[in-house]
This record gives sequence, C-alpha cells and structure tokens, in this order.
Amino acid sequence: MAQTFCTSTDGGRTDGKGIKRAAADLYIIVSHPFHRRAKFWRIKKQVISLLPTKISINDMKVSVKPTLISCMIDGKICNAVAGCESTQPCYLCGDKPSEMNDERIIKQKTVNRNLLSLGLSTLHTWIRFFECVLHLSYRLEIKSWQARGAKNKNNVAGKKKKTKFKSELGLLVDMPKQQTGNTNVGDTALKHLTSTYKKPENYILESTHGTQCPSIYSKLTCSSQNKYRKISNEVRELLEIRTPAPIDQDAILLESSDTEESESDLEESDLGSE
Repeated sequence: MAQTFCTSTDGGRTDGKGIKRAAADLYIIVSHPFHRRAKFWRIKKQVISLLPTKISINDMKVSVKPTLISCMIDGKICNAVAGCESTQPCYLCGDKPSEMNDERIIKQKTVNRNLLSLGLSTLHTWIRFFECVLHLSYRLEIKSWQARGAKNKNNVAGKKKKTKFKSELGLLVDMPKQQTGNTNVGDTALKHLTSTYKKPENYILESTHGTQCPSIYSKLTCSSQNKYRKISNEVRELLEIRTPAPIDQDAILLESSDTEESESDLEESDLGSE
C-alpha cells in the first residue's frame, strides 16, 4: 500500500490558486521520466525494508514477507524506469533496431538483470511478432520500414484495406481503441498465429519465419535449462537464415585480379593477331 500526499507550494496558501499550483507541480513530478524512475525505486526499497509478519496458527509459526512484483506495467513505464528516452531500443540491453539483426553486436550487449521483473512476459513476444509480420505484409511492395511520400502511403493504406481479417477470421486488427492503444492484444495474436484456418490474402509470409517463430514462443514458457539451450540454437539458426552472408573482401580482390589478367591476355592476343 502506498500513501500519496500533496502539500501546498505557494507559501501555505489554501485558496484556489495555491491548490492549482500545487496540482501542477505534482503533475510535473509524476509525468517526468526521471521522477517516475526515482519514485519507482523508492517504493521498491520501502517494500523491501518492511518487516515480515509473524503469526502462530495451531502451534505452527507462519512468516509473511511482502514482495513487490511489477508485472502489470506497460511499455511506457518500463522505458521510464529503465531510463530509455525512446521506445524503439530494448529497455533490457539498450539494443537499437539497426543493431538487432547483427548477432555479433547482440552478444556484446549486457542485460540489466534488475529490469527482468518489469512485466516481461512471453505474451508480448506473440503480440510483437504478430505486428511485425502484419506490418511487413503492408510494406512488401515499397520494401522500406517507413512509408514516405504520398505514393507509398497510399500503397500501404491500400494493403490494409485488402487484408480482410474481420470477414475471414473475425478479428479486429490495427484498429484504434479509446485510451488503450489498439486492438492488437494477446488474444488476437494467439488466435491468428495458432489458427489452422486460411490466412487472409495479401498478408502472411509463407516461409520459415512464419512457421518457426510461433513454435519458439510456445517453448519459451518452459523453465527447463535444456529447453532454453535448444531454443537458443533454433533462434541462432533462424537468425542465420534471415541475415545475409558477410561479404568476403579477399574473394572480391582475387576475382578482380583474375579479371584484370584475363583482359590483359585478350589485349596481347589482339595485338599479336594484328
């Protein structure tokens, strides 16, 4: 239980202006990311410092220790607590979207284990993968992660209209909801990715990515260390499939030297024939 109180910051004034100014100051404190982060860790330290409650029931001693579990917070609060100024990087390791496809960079990142309890759930992976494939299908023709220009924007809008989730699967997808984001929730993602029905036209990528990722997410709910190793191997194989092969500079230099030698031989043969 947390107690919230507000004091006047206008010299002890209790009229309407003083109350409004105090409310404005309180709003600034609550809305600023730094103050949210400091308040979160302060509350967590207060809960840790609480003494356990000890009772006796039928000659049996019971000790109850209060524990704060932050499992019902959204992405904005996670970023505020982690100190991330943007919502695009990972709040656990700080990996940027431009670095997520490079396995060498990912292995060098260190995960902040103090943030692993901030509402991290396998259900979020289902939702994010569902949105990822959905937005890829919208941008197949423009081949860009961001639709710029009137032509590309109209193309993406036309793709959204052609994707008939409601008529074929009975799902409301990418529809805004009042004060709660959009309709892309866990139930929608699970129903679509685990459905055996025909997927809507112009939507899904029928490839290894579309079939292998849901099976990996299903295995993430297990707590066995052996299964974690198998999952990491599957993820590594999937990353190797979608990552282009590195360019061999030595092979390029060797090929260019062979081409130059062949051209010089042709020139000498032409001179000899003349």
